[in-house]
Amino acid sequence: MGSGEGEVEKGAGPVGSTLAQIPEPAERHLALRITPAAERALRGGHAWLFESAIRQQSHEGSPGDLAVVFDRKDRFLAVGLYDPLSSIRVRVLAHGEPVPIDEDWFRGQLAAAARLRAPLLEQPPEAATTGYRLVYGENDGLPGLVIDRYEDTAVFKLYTPAWIPHLRYVLPALERARWVERVVLRLGRAVRRAPDRLFGLRDGTVLRGPPLDGPVLFSENGLRFEADPVRGQKTGFFLDQRENRARVERLAGGAAVPATWSASMPVNPPCRPRPGAGRTTGTSPPWRQHLTRSWSRMLSRHWRAWRERAAALTWSSSIPPRLRSDRHRCPRP
Repeated sequence: MGSGEGEVEKGAGPVGSTLAQIPEPAERHLALRITPAAERALRGGHAWLFESAIRQQSHEGSPGDLAVVFDRKDRFLAVGLYDPLSSIRVRVLAHGEPVPIDEDWFRGQLAAAARLRAPLLEQPPEAATTGYRLVYGENDGLPGLVIDRYEDTAVFKLYTPAWIPHLRYVLPALERARWVERVVLRLGRAVRRAPDRLFGLRDGTVLRGPPLDGPVLFSENGLRFEADPVRGQKTGFFLDQRENRARVERLAGGAAVPATWSASMPVNPPCRPRPGAGRTTGTSPPWRQHLTRSWSRMLSRHWRAWRERAAALTWSSSIPPRLRSDRHRCPRP
């Protein structure tokens, strides 16, 4: 994955003792019958089944148990991850036809997601991208799970504790990718509110690979950034704004570009522009600057040329004084 299917495994081995204490999903699956409206939604491919849509349930379940949904005629509709702690009771993994949800299934889903992002890895060095979103949750058939790549580090973000028991299958599936050296776990707020369902896991846990003592480096459209996957906002960076950052660069020309939210906020242009680019003006209030520790900075190998050709960061006189701040400066690489 990451660079395509069929790659030689790199450093693959048994998942560490971090996951050994997590119980496996129950062998007995939940059986659910739902309202007519919910049936229509699932037939249309909806990824969520809400608590209010369940008319009948075979037995109580725990987060991560597999729930099989049937229609009024006892025909299979869908299978997904059950979460009794959320109003979204089932996050659907498969519609229409029964399938075994196991490591092979997860491997297939991750491989399909990797193929969609493969063109990012086929760019020339001057446009290389090694930081991107590998799994977009519901869009890739894995609702409640986001996986971001930062060069050789993968970051899992879980938005439901239902994924915890299935990490034992998802991790080996991901570890087949040649680029994976480290896997970091990040937890959404709803997941952190259920510590008894985490089995010792914490936000920022390194599930695999060497400990992380600082930020990681990655490339985006040929530019170097850094992110903090352990303590940063979301998974460490706003990777979903890649096209916006590239568009800002194309449209800016030699003009001044406002860094509307400094640090690693969504559409912040690079701290160090390409040669010939215009200046950047900052408008970040102090509280926003400290929202994340994973502020990004450009790490150009050609700092001397950039310093000579790129305009210095300046403050625009049109920015209201209350929004100005001189606390954020992009440090030299």
